[in-house]
Amino acid sequence: MVVRVAIEGDFNRVGMHGWMLSRAENLGVHGWSRDRSSNETTEALFAGEVALVLDMLRQFSDGDPPDGIKSVIECEVTGDEPVWLGFHNLPGI
Repeated sequence: MVVRVAIEGDFNRVGMHGWMLSRAENLGVHGWSRDRSSNETTEALFAGEVALVLDMLRQFSDGDPPDGIKSVIECEVTGDEPVWLGFHNLPGI
């Protein structure tokens, strides 16, 4: 399963990336996170077994996420998103 999300809010971006990296590594979820320079959005792609990706998504509501998250919106996966083994924090775009 591959899911891409946009996380909107007023939160510490470095803290958000560290939080996602820690959760993804603990769950065995692959993917990446990066900041969008055009607005207060961080986007992420999660890939792996269905149950693990769904658990990763639940972390935003049940997993003590960083303060300031306004919304987590699932976005269309276009198929050209890069996916590597492990979870990576990418440079912003």
